[in-house]
Amino acid sequence: MKKLLFGVCFVLIAVLMCGCFSPWRGDEGNLSIVWGNSGNSRYITQIDFEALSVFRVILKGPGGTIEEDFNGKPGATFSLIPGTWSVVVKGIDTSQGESLAAMGIEQIEVRAGTKTSATINMYTAVEVDSWWDLNSAATDIRFSSPPLDRTGEYIIVLTGPIEATDHTSDTPSFSTIEITRPITIVAEKPVTITRDLVSEFTYRFFNVDNGGTLTLGKPGMTGTITLDGSYDGSTLTQSVINLESAYPANNLVMYDGVTIRNNRAYNGGGITVAQGAEFEMNGGTISNNTAGNESAPPLGGGVYVVGTFTMNGGTIRDNSARSSTEPGEGGGVYVNSMGTFNPNGGTISGNDPDNVFRQP
Repeated sequence: MKKLLFGVCFVLIAVLMCGCFSPWRGDEGNLSIVWGNSGNSRYITQIDFEALSVFRVILKGPGGTIEEDFNGKPGATFSLIPGTWSVVVKGIDTSQGESLAAMGIEQIEVRAGTKTSATINMYTAVEVDSWWDLNSAATDIRFSSPPLDRTGEYIIVLTGPIEATDHTSDTPSFSTIEITRPITIVAEKPVTITRDLVSEFTYRFFNVDNGGTLTLGKPGMTGTITLDGSYDGSTLTQSVINLESAYPANNLVMYDGVTIRNNRAYNGGGITVAQGAEFEMNGGTISNNTAGNESAPPLGGGVYVVGTFTMNGGTIRDNSARSSTEPGEGGGVYVNSMGTFNPNGGTISGNDPDNVFRQP
């Protein structure tokens, strides 16, 4: 009996020692990440990367949330439960309080018993919680000096609910937010942007022009973004997002976690894609929008396309192209004769009077 107990104890000790000294448990995987500007000038062009004293790593996945600060360290390794993990790295500027200066986001798959390595590219970032601050951030990016290489990007993080308000009588004067550089907008919690119809904000939320790119969401984003047109049953507004016709092309990219809903415009209830512009939908939802032109047949309840629309994923549902007197065309998607629609994936359903209409 003593020999048996001694043998069992010896095995347990050996197992425990192996668990303590192995780099990961058999049912876990190692994630090794490094972050920085990769020696490429398009990353973090507006700040000194070396001056950032704190890098905050936030991991969200099957094992919950892990948050850890690293002082000047360019990388770290974590032992994680296998699955899909959101990895966010924030560069914190502590020179004046504590403010977000740079950010990188990725979605990474961790597998049991293996080591996964990833590089998190950091970009200049800012947090906003009002329409005024969002416009100010976009304007600063638009007129930044020296200008950012168009192949790079800025990240704007929405931190709370926002009401789109008319500031045309203020200084500076603005209504629609103009996007003329590569800007990615993300959220770390559910955030909704609504119209302030009391101030008669009937403008577009975003207008993309002069070769700009607006990216809504990003793989690894932990929150959600909802652009709500706040249709009240009577007010006719403009599209939530408009892509102007320009060269180089103006672009919109949309991912999971983003919803465009409840808007009513003359044409293109949700999004208008002008000639030469490009819209890539990789996920998200466009729903309950209306094209309600009363002077001509309304076109494109969800998306009005004269440029190029590539749909790789996501959902377009319950939109309509219908005025008070007659139905229009393209309740979900209207494709002008000069436009191109590439339906590679996703779902289009339940739109009125039809899901997709292609003009001959």
